[in-house]
Amino acid sequence: MKLNIFDQKKYDKIILIASHAFSDAPHVTGYQIFRDYYDHMYETLRFINNTEFDKNILWILKEHPASFLYNEKKIFKNLVDKFSSDKIVYCPNSINTNDLIKICDNVITTRGTIGLEFAAEGKKPILAGAASYSHLGFSIDPKNKDEYFKILKNIHKIMHLNKKQIFKAKEAIYFLDNNFHYHKLENSNIISISKMKKKYYLDMLKSKVSNVEKISIGDTLKNLSNKNIIDDPFYKSLSYYFKNNVKF
Repeated sequence: MKLNIFDQKKYDKIILIASHAFSDAPHVTGYQIFRDYYDHMYETLRFINNTEFDKNILWILKEHPASFLYNEKKIFKNLVDKFSSDKIVYCPNSINTNDLIKICDNVITTRGTIGLEFAAEGKKPILAGAASYSHLGFSIDPKNKDEYFKILKNIHKIMHLNKKQIFKAKEAIYFLDNNFHYHKLENSNIISISKMKKKYYLDMLKSKVSNVEKISIGDTLKNLSNKNIIDDPFYKSLSYYFKNNVKF
């Protein structure tokens, strides 16, 4: 795959707009500037389409890898086609995230972890909502739509991160990747959580819809026939957490 597929020398900046899966619980994961993920994408593209920028900027649109789970591919394509132009383009399937980090200067996302990946390479992410790594000094966190659109209008002025900020981003990746922010819960002998996760991710790689509920219900009922949930390590650790950390 040639990284100069977009003729990089032609542009002053190349920006990635990383979409979320529109149907993936947009209202339960924290504050965001826009109504939902679709609204964020729509409003952003409309602004770019109607704005004269001081520099020649290419905006690359990439759908979320899990969009196929919600049958959103057509919805995303229709949205892209509505605003497609010489400065707003759809990301070819031949270009993966690692390729995009190399050729793009910044990424726009609501709260996606792709922002962390960009920051670790010295490229500042622009967030339209509360992420697990917001306000740590290496992201741009607008408070409202006016501030967000002002940042986009002047996106050519955004500088690369310094060594200290890059190190902070890598610290955040390590912290989140190792789940240090979660209370440690023991593995269950009844609910096949690890088996469900493995099945889910393997099917995602194959662009298949995973029926993990069938695995979960079948295995759980089978295990409950000869095991007591009160003695299950997961139940015990969960019970301990609630007793010591949650006030009703």
